[in-house]
Amino acid sequence: KSAIRNVSVVYVRRSAMSMMLGRAIQVLLVLQGLQSWATQCDDQVAYVQKDLKALKADALEVTGRTCSFGDINAGDCNGAFGAGKCLQCDPMGGQVVPTPAMGFSGGLLKCGVQSCLFASGTNASDFYEFRNSRDYLECAFEGCRPFNARNMAAVCCFGFSSCQHGDFRLHGDHSCGGDVCCTGGGPGGATCLGSKFSAVRHMACVESDACREVSVNMTGDLVVGGSGAATAAEFTFTTGGPHCISIRGRVFVPQLNPMKSAKFTFEQPSRVRMQCDSGTNPCQDVAVFMASGSCFQVACDGPGACDGMRVWPLVAGGSITCQCSGDGCGWTNAHSYCFPYVVNPCGTDVCPGTQAACDTGGGSEDVNCNLLANAPTCGGDVTGDPHIRTLDGRHYTLLQQGNFLLWAFSGYETEVLVNGASKKVPVDFEVFTHYAGHAAFTKGLMLVDKSTTQKQALEVTAKDCLWRHWDSSAWFPVESVMLNLTSADGSRFGAFQLSNSKGGQKKIELWLQEKGNLRSLAQLWVSCRAGHQLSAKIKMSARGEDLRFVRGELAPGRLSLATGVSPRESALQTQTDPEFALADWASLGGSPDATSYFKAVDTEGSATSFNKCSEEDKKEYVAMCEKHLGDSTDELYQQVMDDCVFDFCLGAGETSAELAAEILHTQ
Repeated sequence: KSAIRNVSVVYVRRSAMSMMLGRAIQVLLVLQGLQSWATQCDDQVAYVQKDLKALKADALEVTGRTCSFGDINAGDCNGAFGAGKCLQCDPMGGQVVPTPAMGFSGGLLKCGVQSCLFASGTNASDFYEFRNSRDYLECAFEGCRPFNARNMAAVCCFGFSSCQHGDFRLHGDHSCGGDVCCTGGGPGGATCLGSKFSAVRHMACVESDACREVSVNMTGDLVVGGSGAATAAEFTFTTGGPHCISIRGRVFVPQLNPMKSAKFTFEQPSRVRMQCDSGTNPCQDVAVFMASGSCFQVACDGPGACDGMRVWPLVAGGSITCQCSGDGCGWTNAHSYCFPYVVNPCGTDVCPGTQAACDTGGGSEDVNCNLLANAPTCGGDVTGDPHIRTLDGRHYTLLQQGNFLLWAFSGYETEVLVNGASKKVPVDFEVFTHYAGHAAFTKGLMLVDKSTTQKQALEVTAKDCLWRHWDSSAWFPVESVMLNLTSADGSRFGAFQLSNSKGGQKKIELWLQEKGNLRSLAQLWVSCRAGHQLSAKIKMSARGEDLRFVRGELAPGRLSLATGVSPRESALQTQTDPEFALADWASLGGSPDATSYFKAVDTEGSATSFNKCSEEDKKEYVAMCEKHLGDSTDELYQQVMDDCVFDFCLGAGETSAELAAEILHTQ
């Protein structure tokens, strides 16, 4: 008996790759010694039978390994039908990837068709851990089944059985990133069947059985579409606040019981809207458990839409509000804690019209995995010609002059205290820019509070780089100031704080007043050179849900920027942004001085004409850019370097490089 137990020591997993050959030899020797005796008494329970089966699996895993660590390090497990790559993988207790690089080339580990498959018998505790939490995982048809990974920014599972029975643990920093999509499997695709996902922000489950029997811990919104898409799934929301759960149908795609028997648990006081208004019996037998103080609003459109739904307090005796709309509310009664409602019991901002970042409102062909990757700094900026970098890291050059909406925060209601009573105030902040000339550099910027009729605004132009403040009736020059933002009754709901920053930059802190406390919503930095141009950067604070209310050129999740290329290659993208083009500056609330200046610097004809540089010129420009930018292998640095050389080719000179460096190194 003791000898048999000693055998088990042979196949304890080791983390050192150099010991694998010895392990294989030991495994085969033990198999020879136990084979004949063990087969005489196969009761499926005794130590010998259990050990023998494990040893057989171990031997198969050792001899059949085709998992190239070099491929994984390169982020390239992109196989084809019948020729999968990175098969029989075993991280043996935990393996950090890539090694020794700080991140995957292109920002992702790409597992193609029938690739990234764990070895038979791999322990549930064995993971590949992403070294760079900004990188993300992409799995195609029958890839990543099963697969265990953690510390990534996002997961995109596209195609039949692509992420089945895996364990995916995201990084958990939702300031930008943190999304999961399971889609594209077609009828019976079962894209993420039986998998576990944790630290998720938003999630999209599109196509048949896409998220059947999954287990998810998340903080944001959920999009479901397709027959059985979330049948018997369990979703646990670990944070409070607004959560939108919607079913989105597609033409010619069946929508039968998309969320049948799904379970939703809200661990913190939440405001939830569930839209059961698409498909056949979309929310049948759904169970909802809510923390005390929560509000649940469900739209049950159509007979049987919500048959068998149950909404209960998470803890017996808890107080919750539940109201139902539509003609499918026959299930509501005192026992279900739910009743028909009149108008928006949980507020109007629960489902403001935004979508989970990996969902575009259509189907699998509209999912853009590259929108999921976390941004290098979780900040967006505009520099040079102008080159625009969105809050989720997409990068392009604008080929148009005129007035544009760079960034806006609207649709959000902040909660203020007035004489001890709570009051909600709608927030509407906007940042406008003006680009001018054939090389359309940024010539002006204005921040406006449009929340109330009592407008507050700050403006600067490249004419003189002097800041001006609109004070109820006129523009006044200002160096630094704290502008209190008040509603019609005089209650303060926020502030704009203009101050000096390092290197001559100006910084504007955008504050929101919430329940008696000021919190930082965003920071805006502006670098300016009189007679030349300006550059700007916006960083959002760490509350990921704020990104749902962002619009404009810097907004995350812009579908027009989804190219499927790496972030570095995205520098080649060009846009004209007609959806963000605006009328003349004065109608936006700008000063007459700025309006006349822009008319003077604007040029006729198309915005940007590309000037080709010789290789010798480029070498010279690289050296001049390095003089200001420094030297680095960081991906963001490489983007800025490419932009800098581009601008030199347009004749921008060192001023553009100086401004780009200031924005790059802004913390």
